[in-house]
Amino acid sequence: MKRSKKIDMHEKKTDAPAKARAAQCVANFLSSKEVPTRKHSRTVEAILGISYSQAHRMVLGTDDWTLDELMKVASAFGSTLDDVLQPLLERRGQPSSAPPPGVPRKKS
Repeated sequence: MKRSKKIDMHEKKTDAPAKARAAQCVANFLSSKEVPTRKHSRTVEAILGISYSQAHRMVLGTDDWTLDELMKVASAFGSTLDDVLQPLLERRGQPSSAPPPGVPRKKS
């Protein structure tokens, strides 16, 4: 019993950074759209049509974000998923306008 409990705890630890990264991307995106930090949860609640508590957990990074939810947030501001995930793309050393690895760049 204890062994399986440790595995569950480990899985939660590995999920936490991904949740936090997604939440940070959304926070950066909303701030760039001049949404005050104190209104991030209410904004996500309104866009996704979910409860305030669920939206707040997502904004805090304790609940998961789906790609569909990230796209809805971007779309609500006339933006793309790339715009929301910009901090992750920059952190990996490739700007959002860069083609995926293995795809040649278009010549100007």
